[in-house]
Amino acid sequence: MMRRKTIPIIIFLSFLFSIGWLVSCAHKSAPEKLHIFLLIGQSNMAGRAQIEAQDSTALQRVYLLNDKDKWEIAKNPLNKYSTIRKKLSMQRLGPGYSFARKMSQVFPQWKIGLVVNARGGTGIMQWQKGTPYYNEAVRRTKIAMRSGKLEAILWHQGENDESHAASYLPKLQQMINDLRTDF
Repeated sequence: MMRRKTIPIIIFLSFLFSIGWLVSCAHKSAPEKLHIFLLIGQSNMAGRAQIEAQDSTALQRVYLLNDKDKWEIAKNPLNKYSTIRKKLSMQRLGPGYSFARKMSQVFPQWKIGLVVNARGGTGIMQWQKGTPYYNEAVRRTKIAMRSGKLEAILWHQGENDESHAASYLPKLQQMINDLRTDF
């Protein structure tokens, strides 16, 4: 009598374990060793171009750090999980998509991780060490680096500072030095 009750329980527990294992495997959306790129700057990096059909597909072997600090397959708009972005409806196609697509073609053995944290209308002073934009870029990238190596930082900004051209380069150099130190 005891055996008849035990067998269905064991089968049921085995079934739950199997389902749990399959679900945990399915949620592993990115491999452990990624080649990571941080994309920061103002509106063009955030993406303001219309997303055409050829730019709406998911990228192969390219992952995007989402708002839960997890990896998911990269698909436009790439700046949708930025912690400093303007409203979601403003996020469109930026240079990160074609960059990542090209990198995946040139390095077919690579798995690429993108940390996109841009905001339109910002000046170089808003990206200096200690500011919220700088701090968030560093914080998110350090989380991403648990999954791989930071390869490069793509910076697209400057239009906001066109009337301060003479002071722009020293501030950019300082930001680069600070990012190198922090990473």
